[in-house]
Amino acid sequence: MAKLRPKKLALLISACFLLSGCGYKFVAGGQPKITVKPVLNYSLQPLADICLSEAVKKVFVEYPDFSLVNSEAAADYVLHLKINRWKRKPVFFSRKDSKDIAIAGFETETEISLFKNGENIFTETVKETFSASLAEEYREDYVLEKISQKLAEKIYFRVLDKR
Repeated sequence: MAKLRPKKLALLISACFLLSGCGYKFVAGGQPKITVKPVLNYSLQPLADICLSEAVKKVFVEYPDFSLVNSEAAADYVLHLKINRWKRKPVFFSRKDSKDIAIAGFETETEISLFKNGENIFTETVKETFSASLAEEYREDYVLEKISQKLAEKIYFRVLDKR
């Protein structure tokens, strides 16, 4: 019987390694709960609000510091986002035809407001410029998703820092 215990311990340790390798995380129940309100879009870029909203929620689910909830009543924190500017600027033109943009810069200006128990903890405007290659094929949905993902990570770390 004494030989069985080390085998069980080894089996338990290997199960923990296997579960941690596939992305499974053991999470403590004391995580603060956060909800993300619908993103307001005051820019001229259609669908930027939808892409950013999805990206922010995905980031909060993937990182372990918060637990994302749907209800404001169940949340410890409420995150409000407002896109004030999302503008494409050409950075580099192709040699063949000066009308073809090969690389573009996207200037974004997003206002972040975090509330706890109805009180504003902080409001901050994040101004970022992202570059995207448009040389092969311009797929606006792909560019929106990539920029939204980068912006969502910046928003997440600002919220984490300020809470």
